[in-house]
Order: sequence, then C-alpha cells, then structure tokens
Amino acid sequence: MSKDPPLDTIALRSLRERAYQRFLQEWRRQVLLMRHHVWESPTPSLGDPSCLFNAHTSFLRCAVNPSGPCQGCPDYQRDPSSMSGEEQSFRDP
Repeated sequence: MSKDPPLDTIALRSLRERAYQRFLQEWRRQVLLMRHHVWESPTPSLGDPSCLFNAHTSFLRCAVNPSGPCQGCPDYQRDPSSMSGEEQSFRDP
C-alpha cells in the first residue's frame, strides 16, 4: 500500500517549480540583454583585438591577463582569424 504525499507538500512543490521556472525565464532574459549590450555596444573592446585571448568586450580585456597591459604580454598569441590570407600561408603548421 503506497502512501500519497500530503496535498500541502504537492502544492509547495508546485509553487517551488513555478518560482524556479520564473527565475530561469528572467535569467535567460538577462543573458540575452547582456549579449545584446556586449555585441551591439558602440564602445570599443579593451586590449589588442588581434590576440587569441582577447575577450572582445568593453568589460574584460582578456582571459589570461585581465588587468593588462597587452604590450609585452608573455601569453600573447596571434588570433588566426585576424590574419590576412598572405600571413596564414606563411604561418607554421
């Protein structure tokens, strides 16, 4: 014989699930707004845009050296997508 949970427990679970769904919906909305702000922002990104580790945002310089500076950074690596066709043909394999 199985015991069903009390109705108040079922109601509380349902309320928690709805509250969590509302939280997720608001969180997704905030993420979309942030993406729009970061990618559509007229402000220039920080740091050297040709570096592989550049975050390409106005909030964070890079993943490796967020406080900067970019000049003389030992972790600098040229981003292959920023190279021209001629530079890519002379690049080491």
